[in-house]
Order: sequence, then structure tokens, then C-alpha cells
Amino acid sequence: SDRPETFKGYTFGVLEADEPNAIAGPSGFIFVTRGLLLLCETEDELACVLAHEIGHVNRKHPELALEKSLNDKKWMNAADTASGVAAFGLGLVGKRQAASAVETARQNFGAFIKNMVDGLITKGYEREQEFEADLCGLDYVCRAGVGYDPNGLITVLDRLAKSPTKSQYGWMHGSTHPEPSDRRDKAAAYIKSKGLKGTTAPAR
Repeated sequence: SDRPETFKGYTFGVLEADEPNAIAGPSGFIFVTRGLLLLCETEDELACVLAHEIGHVNRKHPELALEKSLNDKKWMNAADTASGVAAFGLGLVGKRQAASAVETARQNFGAFIKNMVDGLITKGYEREQEFEADLCGLDYVCRAGVGYDPNGLITVLDRLAKSPTKSQYGWMHGSTHPEPSDRRDKAAAYIKSKGLKGTTAPAR
């Protein structure tokens, strides 16, 4: 990736959830659900999913989403009665240093985490950020020494596009995500225009 150095490197985890989704958080924390693992039929597809999330981290989309969530007027007004949780949150993204941050966190940790989760998972990233992460991921999987097939993203998105299930979250036709069919078409056009190629080893 273009941002190999993060807080203690990249950390990957699997969430015990049926819904196909993947989440990129600040500092290289990336999670995929069991549902998305089951949806992926090849290692190339999973590699493309993870590369998409790494693209979010590289472009600092998690930090931008968290900052936007914390700056939300509704949240900031609510924070006035929550002992400055927002001030603590802004400190985390480098906007403010508060001597009482630890005490603020102790008193209001639950409220802060709820807002952070809402910002990063429920609301997710903006449409253009999703497209950007797709294209970044396609570049990553085709780099020397990586060698996955970029068309893995196409097949995953095509499978999602044909799914009758819709959700307010993430990869499954989310309210903030572009439609899987739109992402698929843009990714296919990018692969063709850039001449991206990869190989699929028989074991995968």
C-alpha cells in the first residue's frame, strides 16, 4: 500500500455477523464479517475486498469520517450535556488536547463509542470515497509481489448486485455506499483503461 506505516501496522479481524460487510477504522484496523467471508468464493476476491479497505486507510477516510461525525452539529449540541465528550473525540483526531481527556473518557466512554461507531459503520464513507477505495485496491492487488486478479472485485460486486438483500450498512447497497452495480462498472472500466492484470494460482 501507499501507507505501510500505521499504528502497530495493519490489524485484521473477523466479526461474527451474517451481513456481508467490511469496515476500515483509523490506524489500520480492518474488519470483515463472517457473512462477507462466506460470500467470497476465491482468495482473489477476499484480497480485493481487503485491498479496498486498505485503500480507505491509505486515503485516511476513517479519520475524515470520524472528524465529520464529531463535528456534526447535532452531536456537538448533545455533547454540551455530556461533559465534553466531543472535546475528547476531537483530541483523538489531533484537533484539541485536553488535560481532562482521560476523566472525560471514563465518564462518557459509552456515548463517545456509540457516536464513533455510528460515524464509521452506520453512516460509512461518502460515495466518492468508496469509488476511490475501489480503484486504490485494484492498483494494490496488481503490484509486483502481490499478483492477485483485480477481477476478483468485479465478481464480488456482481454477486452483491444480484442479491435481493439490501441493508442500511456498507457493502450491501448501503445508504452512503454506491450501488454495487455502479462500483462494478466503474471498476471494470478502470481495469480495462489501466490494463491491470493478475494471475490466479490454482490453489486459490
